[in-house]
Amino acid sequence: MAIAAVGGVVLLGGAATAGAAVVGGVAVGAVALRRRQRAKKLKKLRTKLFEQPFDALEPKYMTNKGIPVVVASTIHTLKETAGAETEGIFRVPGSASRINFLADVFRKGTIKKLEKLNLKLEDPHDVGGLFKLYLRLLPEPLCTNEKHQAFLDIQNISEKSDRISKVSQLITELPTINQALFRKLLKFFAYVSSKSELNKMHADNMSIVFAPTLFARRDQTALEQLGYSGWTCKLLTEMIESQEEICKAVKPNVKMMSKTIHASTLFRQQDMVTAPITPKFAEEYNDPDDIAEIEEILQDVIIIGDSSSAPQLDYVQECKVALTDQRDAITSSLGNVFAAHQNVPMRKPPVRPNRPPPRPPRLSAQSLPDYIAQHSEETQ
Repeated sequence: MAIAAVGGVVLLGGAATAGAAVVGGVAVGAVALRRRQRAKKLKKLRTKLFEQPFDALEPKYMTNKGIPVVVASTIHTLKETAGAETEGIFRVPGSASRINFLADVFRKGTIKKLEKLNLKLEDPHDVGGLFKLYLRLLPEPLCTNEKHQAFLDIQNISEKSDRISKVSQLITELPTINQALFRKLLKFFAYVSSKSELNKMHADNMSIVFAPTLFARRDQTALEQLGYSGWTCKLLTEMIESQEEICKAVKPNVKMMSKTIHASTLFRQQDMVTAPITPKFAEEYNDPDDIAEIEEILQDVIIIGDSSSAPQLDYVQECKVALTDQRDAITSSLGNVFAAHQNVPMRKPPVRPNRPPPRPPRLSAQSLPDYIAQHSEETQ
């Protein structure tokens, strides 16, 4: 049984395609199970950044200006590149796998790791998806649960100028980080809306996308949120259109926290990166228990095959490194490949109809007397 590693994929038995491994059905299940376990573990670790209130965030997740690093980085990237001019930005979804990978990079929160990440090399929809993911997973709306009803009561004010004044007052009563983030978002939303001829994202469209994130309580049902969604969209549209007035009234006093990330320095380092960051086996599976489990899976793979072609232990290490690069493609294509491998019919020789009987062998002059004598004996 032939075993080889081609393009970062373990191929056994010779019947496999790129991004797939066919191993009698047993090893396939082990790899898929391992991938699901890893995805659950990463999702749980991601909550350290993506589902935490601002006052519980570690300093390494914040910039020196009181803005979460993931928000500051995505906004900076979309403004510095043509990302904000991309048609359908924030409306067209990005790649879920790539967004989750970028989220894990920010979750690790180390300067050494973030300096290798240049979001300008990423797809704008993936960057926008990361931006939306962080805001959507906040445990409470940006207006906070305490001030939620006060923001809804603004709809009872008839004059737009009075509504904007009330909004500015309510924002100044929010925690400092919420104030700073509101100012940052309103300026950014206004900038994206100014490019609406290219991106088709007017202030109304931006409000439809982000109003539920900024004003909807997480402890309410979808039906309850739907009851005031129309008003919050209108309110956010007015806030975007009047963002200059609001930002003049809202000036949060952000205190410099220790061990935070200096945003300008980080952005300069990231701009020097010339290649997109990619997943690495050693970084994702750096736990000794993880490595031991992968080795057990590969040992099972070898036992299934022909023992005469089993590789040595050093080859097992090479296969272990190559296993993770194509794990997404493996899961998506394993079922089809294995089914096709099992259903391949055996090749049969072609059937020739009306085939004449074989001719008798030609006799030489030397064997002719023997043939006559043998034939005469059979007739007698």
